[in-house]
Amino acid sequence: MTIDKVQLQTPLLQELVSLLLSSVPDTSPLQNQDEFSVWKTYVELAAQTGQDARKLISLLSPMGYVLYATGAYLDEHAAGLALSRILERYAKGLLDVTVSQPVLIPAGHIVQTLPDGQGNVLKYIVSQDTPLAVPGGKLPVVAEEAGSKYNITVANRVKTLVTVVSGVTSINNSADWLTQLGVDRETDESLRTRCLLRWPALSNGSIKDKYILTALSVPGITKVLVRDQHPNGQGSVDMYVAPPTGMPTDEQRQEVRDALEYVRALTTNLRVLAPAPVSRDETVTIYRNPADSRTADDFEAIVLGVMNSLGPGQTYYPSAVADAIYGTPKDPSIYGVVLPSLAPVTCTETQMIVPGTITVVLA
Repeated sequence: MTIDKVQLQTPLLQELVSLLLSSVPDTSPLQNQDEFSVWKTYVELAAQTGQDARKLISLLSPMGYVLYATGAYLDEHAAGLALSRILERYAKGLLDVTVSQPVLIPAGHIVQTLPDGQGNVLKYIVSQDTPLAVPGGKLPVVAEEAGSKYNITVANRVKTLVTVVSGVTSINNSADWLTQLGVDRETDESLRTRCLLRWPALSNGSIKDKYILTALSVPGITKVLVRDQHPNGQGSVDMYVAPPTGMPTDEQRQEVRDALEYVRALTTNLRVLAPAPVSRDETVTIYRNPADSRTADDFEAIVLGVMNSLGPGQTYYPSAVADAIYGTPKDPSIYGVVLPSLAPVTCTETQMIVPGTITVVLA
């Protein structure tokens, strides 16, 4: 069923005016159809009201179906299935700080990352008063805003204490500095997928759907693949999970395991695994209108978006990068997109594409 099947067709205003006028009996004393008569004005107002009502119903009718509902309406459908939207969550972590003398870093002080290619920085707030003795220690911080963009997994990125504290000689993050990953608010499409999985997960023969639904309900997990045909011996099931970008942390995999304990069959040997990363370097040459103000970083974000959309076992098609840069409909400021190779990169069920070195050349 397509959305046009659940939407009312809205006639033109003049069609509704003509319909109302045609229903007036010939014997009625109200026959003055002059364009500026009081009678014609009232008829047009009635037609406008009817048209507005049809438009409203046309907008609301799709909200009655899980396939088309959005926002708060989809939340209500989910509530009826005992599901709820995954809410955003703040990233938290511990920074390494070295000091030349005992210091107290007060709560509320701000640290930030090095600027990216566009000068943007991510800021974190010291979450509690932290006394540090020589040579230093750990500084607890929380992201300024909720979301996954604060999940920095590269060392030596958070290096600046915005508010100067005398005695602090350096501040830095390790690769595993995060104690809690930031999570984005769940999208309508993700919640819709979980709603649609709810019914098959209740049947007797689809434990696989229940596993997928359970894993996707864990904050931060958006990619799931289940191998349920005894991949590790009789009675075994392997599940591969991943967040929107990169590989899952040990904490995320443990959170999935804990959630699955309530739904797995007692005799099932269920493993929650990270897919093996298949790093893909990409060089993209873009021929464009010189008036286009977008930078290489802007186009790199498009390339990363294509790669990060892939889950375990999915094939990477370089042509998808070109399609995304061209846009739909085609962006007239983009004259051409050239990639070294258009050969697809296939992954087994246990593998997943991850971005390597992305080089964008603007010509």
